[in-house]
Amino acid sequence: MIEIGFKYRVQHKLVRAAVREGALERMMKFGERVVRRAKQSMRWSRHGEPSRPGRPPHRQTGTLAEAVIAVAIKSRTVVQVGIDSSSPAAKYGFVHELGNRTHPRRAFIRPAFDHVRKTSGNILRGMNISNTKAAQQLKAKRI
Repeated sequence: MIEIGFKYRVQHKLVRAAVREGALERMMKFGERVVRRAKQSMRWSRHGEPSRPGRPPHRQTGTLAEAVIAVAIKSRTVVQVGIDSSSPAAKYGFVHELGNRTHPRRAFIRPAFDHVRKTSGNILRGMNISNTKAAQQLKAKRI
């Protein structure tokens, strides 16, 4: 599981809420790009044909690719990208991502995250908080 988040200091409660809301939207878009890249890295293969160690796992049924998700946690202002633990493919995803004594590591989420981070620049640049609920409340208070 990879967490995408940021740290900030803002004193006013409504401004802080507006920044959180706007940042969470941008981080969720970033998380969705990581999920898309992770799914694209898994190539289709014949059933039973493993990928080379160190390469993303091959896609045989598509269950593992469907289990890769991005979830926003509003209370902590973070987005988590990982494998849905309720999926039947969850145990295989963790083994592929981290490896173990009998299975070599075939990471697909971390390389996807690194690629998206390199190509996207600052994810908060251009963030528009004026349309958030907290910003609307702040505008109403000042009138």
